[in-house]
Amino acid sequence: MLTLYHHGSSACAAKVRFALAEKHLNRLDVLAMDGLWLGGRLPRVTDWFERVRGRPTFKPSLVDLVPSELAREMRVNGEKSWPQIRALLARGESLN
Repeated sequence: MLTLYHHGSSACAAKVRFALAEKHLNRLDVLAMDGLWLGGRLPRVTDWFERVRGRPTFKPSLVDLVPSELAREMRVNGEKSWPQIRALLARGESLN
């Protein structure tokens, strides 16, 4: 989503904002939950998220905002949880 800001009659500055879906998928990716859409599970989501990650604004707008130590902890804990999530999915159970 592109938002334009106007200041009086001067030139406008553009600021790129990411939608909720992009933010949530990025968070799931940081948590090592990308198995929810990778491996042929949701190929259109996989393709879409690759395009989102390819935007020049993606890293500074979403990735760089999370301190690296926190991102590492999130990934480690997500990797610990993934086997349970995968098992629920394999049984067809809801993640709610």
